[in-house]
Amino acid sequence: MAPDILRQSTMAAVQKHGALRHGVVPHLTGNLFDLPFDGQSIVVGDIVPGEARRAYVGQNEGGGVIEVAPWVVPDPGEKDPAATLESRRASLRAVGEELLPAGVRKNQYVETVIAADIDPALPFPVEAAGAPGALGPSQALQAMGDAEQSHPALAWGGGGPLVLAFQEGARGATRVLVATSEDEGKTFGAPHAAASGGEAQITPAVLATGDHVYVAYQERSAAGARVACVLSTDRGKTFGAPVFLPSEGMTPDAWLPALASASGRVFLAYVDGSSGNERVMLARATAGTLDFEVQPIESAKMHPGMNIRNNQWAPAVAALGGEVAVSWVDFRGYNWDVFLARSSNGGTAFGAPVRVDDGTDAPERLNDDPSLLFVPGGGAVTVALGWSDVRRREPNATARVSLVSGNVIGQSRKLGEGPAEASAFRPRLVALGAGSVAAVWQDDRTGGKDVYLATSVEGGASFGAEKRIDDGGEGPSYQTGPAVAANGVGGMVVAWEDTRSGRRRIRWVAGKP
Repeated sequence: MAPDILRQSTMAAVQKHGALRHGVVPHLTGNLFDLPFDGQSIVVGDIVPGEARRAYVGQNEGGGVIEVAPWVVPDPGEKDPAATLESRRASLRAVGEELLPAGVRKNQYVETVIAADIDPALPFPVEAAGAPGALGPSQALQAMGDAEQSHPALAWGGGGPLVLAFQEGARGATRVLVATSEDEGKTFGAPHAAASGGEAQITPAVLATGDHVYVAYQERSAAGARVACVLSTDRGKTFGAPVFLPSEGMTPDAWLPALASASGRVFLAYVDGSSGNERVMLARATAGTLDFEVQPIESAKMHPGMNIRNNQWAPAVAALGGEVAVSWVDFRGYNWDVFLARSSNGGTAFGAPVRVDDGTDAPERLNDDPSLLFVPGGGAVTVALGWSDVRRREPNATARVSLVSGNVIGQSRKLGEGPAEASAFRPRLVALGAGSVAAVWQDDRTGGKDVYLATSVEGGASFGAEKRIDDGGEGPSYQTGPAVAANGVGGMVVAWEDTRSGRRRIRWVAGKP
């Protein structure tokens, strides 16, 4: 099981995040009294489709392995390619037990050094476009140099423009830019800054309602990290001065804003870590203003002091009428579980949070990336909730969706039919119309990183066959961090980070699935 768990960490992070080109896992070996440290050091990088080699013993071949330390004995599959994974693991497990303090090979672990030449600043391979995806060929934003672009966010609704926000620039000098479309995503205008200032701006969220456009983001400086929000009253053409959301502690440490609106109110969820724990906060303001009132979703921590079980992360927020729902991943169970809290009075107070994922109580639950919406046609009762799911010490992530109707939590459903050894991340949900929901996610079934789409005409209760959305081809061109928005009458736009030009740049595609 240990190699499975190790694959959940560094190898998964490099595959999921476009900004991470390489990962290094140095591993000490030996028995410390009765505590064993058994493992293999490894260096990993971007997967090149079609390339595969064996990494950890007891694992099938995979991509992205640059260098790996040997184990005590070779994997039995090297001598017998027909050996099953179960039989190979049984043989390796027997050797591992002999290495334990009471074993016949006690402490005879391999102590070695591995080395690899890596260049994190090396450009991505330049790749030609592949076949058009299910919504047609994608487009790049108007050329503005070759700076890195990442973290796209989309908003479309309420008679307003389609708005794309993203971050651009080198690490430590990024700024948040906005581009708008008035023709349903056929074209976007030139990107422009959402806010002035010399501090780094990252991870934008965006909301469009009528002529009003809100952009929230994290601003990082030597004084700390703050969540800021700016407002445009002219459909995203210009923005006013930012308002900074408060922190519970003295030193600001705020992260990951998310936006929603309903019934003349705007809701901004974010993480505040200034109290010594990461806690989800909700800010509320009258639409057309930045006069936010802020409170934590839970008025008191579950555990005293700065216990790590109080930590909460990655909030998502949705609103309909007077109903507000907030979801996040939560460490109160000593695993990262998906929780949901709901308010029926416009976000003034929330009921007790409930765990939504169905990953059992087995250890090593590593869920992330919640996405949330009220099911169209389902009233204020039913919400659809998606997330990246790692459970039961499995090495790969799945993208899952569950329906929560009142107090009834439905069984989650895996998105897509990729092979078991593939991972899927970041499901993003959007309403296409009454009873119709679309899910978009990042998927590595081809060995690269691609974007897929599936739709449901049952409000998320089931989804049809998936379709690939990006046109990045079959080579080492990587598409990560998808965002999606829809107009509620069948039209949708998907944007993502794309490396085909040699740098991460934002591309998008619009159409009807």
